[in-house]
Amino acid sequence: MKSDYFNLEEGAHICTMNAGAMGYIVTQVAVRPEHRGKGAASRLLDKVCEAADHERVRLLLSVDPDGTGLSASALRSFYARRGFVAMNEEGAVMIREPEGGAHDDPEEVDPMGYA
Repeated sequence: MKSDYFNLEEGAHICTMNAGAMGYIVTQVAVRPEHRGKGAASRLLDKVCEAADHERVRLLLSVDPDGTGLSASALRSFYARRGFVAMNEEGAVMIREPEGGAHDDPEEVDPMGYA
């Protein structure tokens, strides 16, 4: 997987970080204010999820609204529609297993993300 996904025309950006056998951590989902509410983040996150499915790696993220976009509840719903599930009661951390399951052997996953 790549570490950065951009859709410059729609002002969207998603960052990921390789966490080894745990999978990839989605560290940032950002959309410029003038492009919010038009599906830019949805389309870009769908690409990230497709890449994770292709490479059979899980995605993790922290639901941490910045105060300028969606609320925590709306973010949890947004991520849940893409297969993320809460790891605890608060839903502050969510995980998404790849379609078809994760690699059985973590050594098969390229630790540097160059696969």
